[in-house]
Amino acid sequence: MATKQKTKQKQEPWLHRYRYWIVFAFAFLLYANTIPNDYCMDDELVTTTDPNYPHRLTSKGISAIPQIFKEPYYKDDQGYAYDYRPIVLVTFAIEHSLFGNNPHVSHLINVLLYALLCALFLRVLSELLRDYNPLIPFIATLIYAAHPIHTEVVASIKNRDEILAFIFSMAWLIGLTKFLPEYRPRLFWHWWVPPLLLVLAILTKSTSIVSLPICLLLATMYTNVLKLNIFVTSIFVVLLFFTIQTSNYSSATVIIYLIGICAFIYSSHAIQYFHFNQLFYLIKSRLKEVKGAYQNNFINTNTPVVSLQLTSQLLITTLILLIGGVLVVFNCSIGSTIIYCSLFLIGPMLSPQNSSYWFKCLIYWWLIYWTYTMNVNPDVYGFITFAFIVSFENKLNSVWYKIGAVVGVFLLFLLTDSWPRAAALNLIFILNWQYPNPKIKISISAIVVFISLVANIVSIVYVSSFTIKETIVFCVNTISIALLIIFYLYKKDSKNVFILLNIIVILVSFTTVVPKFLSPFDLHHKTLSVLNAPLPTILDSASTDRPILTVESVTDALSPMENKLGTAAQVLTKYAKLLVIPYPMSFYYGYKIIEKKSVYDGLNMVVIAIYVLLGVGSFIMLRFNKIVGLSGMIIVIGLSIYTNVFAAAPGMMADRFLFVPSLGFCILLAYGLIKLFKIDEKNTTYNFDLNLLPTGLKYSVAGLLLVYSVLTFARNTDWKDHLTLFAADIGHLENSAQANNLYAVHLMKNSYKETDPQKVQSMRLLAEQHFKQAIHVYPEFFNAQYDLARTQSILAKNEEAEHNFVVAAKMNPDFPTAWLGAAEIAMNSGRYSNAVEYFSYVPEKYRRDDANYYLKFSYALYLNKQIDSSLAINKQGATLFPQYPDFYLAIGQTFLSLSQSDSAIVYYEKALTINPANTQLQQTILQLRANKK
Repeated sequence: MATKQKTKQKQEPWLHRYRYWIVFAFAFLLYANTIPNDYCMDDELVTTTDPNYPHRLTSKGISAIPQIFKEPYYKDDQGYAYDYRPIVLVTFAIEHSLFGNNPHVSHLINVLLYALLCALFLRVLSELLRDYNPLIPFIATLIYAAHPIHTEVVASIKNRDEILAFIFSMAWLIGLTKFLPEYRPRLFWHWWVPPLLLVLAILTKSTSIVSLPICLLLATMYTNVLKLNIFVTSIFVVLLFFTIQTSNYSSATVIIYLIGICAFIYSSHAIQYFHFNQLFYLIKSRLKEVKGAYQNNFINTNTPVVSLQLTSQLLITTLILLIGGVLVVFNCSIGSTIIYCSLFLIGPMLSPQNSSYWFKCLIYWWLIYWTYTMNVNPDVYGFITFAFIVSFENKLNSVWYKIGAVVGVFLLFLLTDSWPRAAALNLIFILNWQYPNPKIKISISAIVVFISLVANIVSIVYVSSFTIKETIVFCVNTISIALLIIFYLYKKDSKNVFILLNIIVILVSFTTVVPKFLSPFDLHHKTLSVLNAPLPTILDSASTDRPILTVESVTDALSPMENKLGTAAQVLTKYAKLLVIPYPMSFYYGYKIIEKKSVYDGLNMVVIAIYVLLGVGSFIMLRFNKIVGLSGMIIVIGLSIYTNVFAAAPGMMADRFLFVPSLGFCILLAYGLIKLFKIDEKNTTYNFDLNLLPTGLKYSVAGLLLVYSVLTFARNTDWKDHLTLFAADIGHLENSAQANNLYAVHLMKNSYKETDPQKVQSMRLLAEQHFKQAIHVYPEFFNAQYDLARTQSILAKNEEAEHNFVVAAKMNPDFPTAWLGAAEIAMNSGRYSNAVEYFSYVPEKYRRDDANYYLKFSYALYLNKQIDSSLAINKQGATLFPQYPDFYLAIGQTFLSLSQSDSAIVYYEKALTINPANTQLQQTILQLRANKK
């Protein structure tokens, strides 16, 4: 037998046997040339790039880990802070303790993690596509590993969070499959490890929330689980993530609650498909193996399984409540959250036969309460309710479902400030109960869609600011989608038609605008007092998010939707091009690479329509071709959070944002190559024999990998350091204001490290050139305008520098340093009247914080022969800064220049009182007194 096994193992093709190691080695070698690189763009966000400026957290090493979990990801001295990514900061803190500040070690870790991710990706695809030819996941993984668009993620130390989050997401997906019917869990840890991996992914980077619907879609590829059920409830989390961006809570608080919501949704699906009886029978069978009297004392074999189940749940719930209570006693705010969460464990105990139902009801009611207290967009209530409807579509005739639905609609009606929304949802519930026949449901839902559309037309035309053109476009698009779904799916799957029509009802009802005078009452602020109680504070932070400038994004949360969609169309067009032809790549985009345009300009509306149809079409294709449908859904979902519609991204787009969407593209490309060369896609027994492959396929894959690898290898060298990267890209980024500004800023910084005078001069002249280009692209770019003036001042171009200081000061009156720069140049040029004028423009509120301002201003007045004004300014400064001796010295010198030695001595003595160690001043006073005698 052993000989046969060895013979079989030897016959196994080497490509199949070592495919994971091949992928790992291929990915590692592709990016090995990044290891010698130095620190580059934004690395200072996570580690120490300059020994003189240690990182506020990671430079402290392992000892900073507790503090890392209490602090935002970014925080500066100006009070700005954003995001919450503790896991990635923990890795850098550990790295700092072990290796110190070493960019080469950081790059090595990034490369190893990326190689691990690619091998894990092959493992996931091989499992999920096990009904297909194994060549598809192998080729897709090789293309993904080589795709040049990933260079920013791997070559940039700071972007380790992207790699780690994807690793956790893929590992979570593997764990998720263990809950589905084909993989019934037999180990207790299967329940806890997958949710933990999801939590780690979100704590690594909050945008990894997009992996939730993607991974759940992947998991449904080979199971009989209702796709729409698991898909909609996961999409809800992503939608909720978008809406809470406008809340007043810190990023850390938001992410912690997102983790809770993801865990609840995940657990609800796990409970729905997990067989409790199997678990408890397993426990009993293990206990039977125990010898002696302990067996009979520990458990009675005649005890009903449900009783043991309830006892276990009761013990777990009591333990969690106890832990939460102890934390609350010790003033730890997370204890309140733990107590809230324990409510979900009580649900299944109320009715063991309907544990999944009660569990979901509690989740639904809790989410309603949570979204209300978080002050998020009321539209979220609709998505919560829709997820609830879909989850129990097969229980519409259950009395318990009706009771739960009534309570849910009542809460929705109570908390929502627009009563027609609740009324529309209530109508759906009632119609669904009375007509169990799916075809009748479809007809009634279609009528509801039509009525809602008519209401929309009236409200948009007569109430909102929409134009007739916008109204027609909206209505035609919505009706077209509804008719497409009805005619395409009506005879094939009436159940899905019903659910999709309900989606339209929800969306239409939540876009209806209702005049105030039509609303008979508003109960939004008349809820029970318990609902008005604030949520516990998870992390205290007085800081606010960093403002996004126009050069970074042309839209914000308050921008009209037509501009947001216009921006999204431009971004999606460039993303599509980079997926197919990843050249040239850029370290930054921003304004004016992306401009502020309307969705009605050019082909923008066509692009948005294609994107929407790609999503709808991919979802429909899941029924006919899982690989094509899945690939399209990954692209659409992966890009959704980076379209700038829901939240503005700095730069509006970036190469690293394609890290997840490129996964779908690579799967689709691999599948296309298999189909092109007519290889049996369902041949699951393929043994990786290269001799059996068509020559065209081998050359096509090898050629594609060669081209991608060359581009990747070359791009890695661009990320050597700041100046190398900026110089490589600036040629095609001449229309990017921020790209030119960043290049110029780093040219100036590095000029101070250069020892060759000629190189110093050339670097500063080049910086001046790019500052001017940044201003040319965006004339209101204050930072570039001010830095241009500073650069010209250093280059001794005083006339131009003074002019640009004045322009910058007028551009931003709240930045007094620009006026001071112009005043200093005027003084050095002997134009004291101009200097006095510039000093006088500084706002009063900034003068009181700067003692040097009064000293320089008084000196300019003195040189301009305005002696009395000079003395007045110095006396004002001495009053504001009584412990600053220079004011008394300046007054004394002024009196001395006027030959008023007595007054000079008085003020010199005041200065000496403040600073008795000034021996020179003592000698001056003694000499003045001697001269008087």
